[in-house]
Amino acid sequence: MDLQKWVTVLSNVEGIDAIVLGGSKSRGEDDRHSDTDIGIYYSPTIQWDDLENALKILMDHVTLHEKVLYLPGEWGPFVNGGAWLTVDKDPVDVILRDTERVASVIEDCLTGIITIENQTGHPFGFVNSIYAAEVHAAHILWEKEEGKLSQLKELLQVYPAKMKEAVMERFLFEADFSMETARKPACRQDIHYVLGCFFRTVGSWNQILYALNERYFMNEKGSLQVANELPIRPTAYTVRVKQTYQYFSDHHPSLAFEEYDLLKREIEYLVETHRQDEKKK
Repeated sequence: MDLQKWVTVLSNVEGIDAIVLGGSKSRGEDDRHSDTDIGIYYSPTIQWDDLENALKILMDHVTLHEKVLYLPGEWGPFVNGGAWLTVDKDPVDVILRDTERVASVIEDCLTGIITIENQTGHPFGFVNSIYAAEVHAAHILWEKEEGKLSQLKELLQVYPAKMKEAVMERFLFEADFSMETARKPACRQDIHYVLGCFFRTVGSWNQILYALNERYFMNEKGSLQVANELPIRPTAYTVRVKQTYQYFSDHHPSLAFEEYDLLKREIEYLVETHRQDEKKK
């Protein structure tokens, strides 16, 4: 894929602040199945028709009147638009990001305000710190002279301490609450509900482990495996999580909750140890 061609075509569209390479390729975690993610950071002056026409130039095939660009709001509140294209026979995801909104969300993260919203394509939910992760990992291909995105990246060079504590605080509560509500349904073999609760708990644990290791969290996909490779984590984390899923699926709630309780205590111990270490500094 010719990234320079993308820069040449898109940088002429009014209202584009920056063009970045994002996703797994920006993090060095891509494989042969990975899409190419192109982030477009835009200002209120963006000309949507011009952007759609530019994307049609870049894609392999397009038919007359074919809808290519999905505008802000069409994909949800945080994944706020973009396009799915085929370029040089490879899949390319174009993701739109409102530069001013991203800057505001990052300011929230820096001050310890963590939110989570329902978002199609994010079964756990879209945690606002994902915007920070995207900017931190982004490879800037082009930006305007003002360098707004470069300035935001500078703010995120060091993992924000207030964001770390806020992530741990919020998701320790969610992890515990989700599973406590599942104990009685588990005894009634309400597997659909119980597995949903355990999924939310594991998603919360992953958020905590990423924060403890000062690693920006960008997406649920692959996050369990990544968490298992982090220096600070429970012993045999992935194996035990998968075993707990299996126990629930096989209608062995007592074994499942026994393993859950052990994992919970280990993660709480890791958080408390970190907090004690911070107090000593």
